Amino acid sequence: MEKRKRGGQLKDLTGMVFGKLTVLEYAGKKGRHTTWLCRCACGKETTVFTTSLKSGDTTSCGCANAFNKRVTLFGDTDLTGKRFGSLTVIGRKNIRSWFCRCDCGREFSRDTSKLHGDFALKCKICAAADRRMDLTGKRFGRLVAIEIEKRENKPHRNRVHWLCKCDCGNTASVVSSQLVHGKTLSCGCLVKETASRLGSQIGMRNAIGNRKYDWRVTVNGKRLTLRSSFEVIFVKYLLKHHIRFEYEPRRIQLAPDTVYIPDFHLPDTDTWVEVKGYATETWQRKRERFERAGYRLLVVTEASIASYLPGISYDVWLRRNGHKYLRNP
Repeated sequence: MEKRKRGGQLKDLTGMVFGKLTVLEYAGKKGRHTTWLCRCACGKETTVFTTSLKSGDTTSCGCANAFNKRVTLFGDTDLTGKRFGSLTVIGRKNIRSWFCRCDCGREFSRDTSKLHGDFALKCKICAAADRRMDLTGKRFGRLVAIEIEKRENKPHRNRVHWLCKCDCGNTASVVSSQLVHGKTLSCGCLVKETASRLGSQIGMRNAIGNRKYDWRVTVNGKRLTLRSSFEVIFVKYLLKHHIRFEYEPRRIQLAPDTVYIPDFHLPDTDTWVEVKGYATETWQRKRERFERAGYRLLVVTEASIASYLPGISYDVWLRRNGHKYLRNP
């Protein structure tokens, strides 16, 4: 088909292929622009401007963009043969989901996001069996399940929370699937010990770059690893004035889903201390709950840290005490 266009002919694009699009016929004009009816490789038909076809700006009905977005979000293009919990991917269903086989032999489809997200990675029958499973007295890492604390009966989320006793003495509420799949092994003390063991390499990166600091002091002949220079200043102040203290001694359960670990406890005055360079909204909410629970809290901020320094500036204190940058190995 040919169309006149101001002293020239419009080239007939019928039958030509542009990416996933095959031109079917001329579709008229939209304003001053010429459009063509095209069929995508996925089977969908759409109208596209001539300029968009020739420039390569449009190469599909939109399915290619959706696919690329999926690949960007979830990584692997082809998940066939990969394992996710008790599921083995056996093939693609469509751009959004995959055919999976559970270890029990049942086959069904599951959305890509539910394979990569925090979902029950097994079929509904096995997931229901897990919820009915009696975990009382069973050990999972440092946790021992005591009793069912609550059940969630929400659409698409029927979970069982177990009250567990940790080897450190604390209790924690853990979802049964987290226990069975080995995702939760302690009340949180395991992570804390790992952070302390690795010292400045975990949780002690300075906000201005990727350099590491060495925040360690000697207390009663033992090396104590802290999390910031402000904490070091505060500890040295306490040692100088012979004030007894405990460092992160307790995990305090403020709500079923909220745990707070204050930095210091001063047993002589039963005062809790939080050394904070800056306060986030999440921490402010925890602080309000903590104080409403009847605890006495002292907050040491960047503005007040100078009162704990021996008459010198923060930078001078750093140099005098040898707290220099420890570059990454």
